[in-house]
Amino acid sequence: MQHRPLVFALAALTDGLDGYLARRMNRVTGLGKLLAPTADEVAVLALLHQLSQLLSRSLRVRSFACYSSGLSSG
Repeated sequence: MQHRPLVFALAALTDGLDGYLARRMNRVTGLGKLLAPTADEVAVLALLHQLSQLLSRSLRVRSFACYSSGLSSG
């Protein structure tokens, strides 16, 4: 369980580097434009899941409700 924050940080770092290099080298693709936001959403959901394991039941429900309302409005 102690390695999970490191894995998340590494994923965020490589995602940022990938986006930077793609723009700098002008290698942006339609598939990349679709997959990058999807991967970001999966990462956020994984982070919320991990946080929910640390929070009480009532806070867990509130966290997911707030995140879900943000997804539906945007």
